[in-house]
Amino acid sequence: MTASVFMFPGQGAQFVPMGKDLYDEFPVCRPFFETAEAVTGLPLAELCFSGPEDVLSRTDVSQPALLTASAAALAAAREAGLPDPDYA
Repeated sequence: MTASVFMFPGQGAQFVPMGKDLYDEFPVCRPFFETAEAVTGLPLAELCFSGPEDVLSRTDVSQPALLTASAAALAAAREAGLPDPDYA
């Protein structure tokens, strides 16, 4: 028996241009960045897509950036027809 799972990265996995390809290719991803920016007051799309890396690596930026990029990736996967995993 094979089981599937979605695993999401933690701090230290952030990189420039994290999430940009998803943002550009899947319109369903854009509201995640817009909402996260409104809630945090941070320019997360700009920081994820263009850096600078030293700012993106700060804990107060990397944590919401990783959550946002991960949630956007999940939305893109679901829109592309990826079935829900056995575990999440």
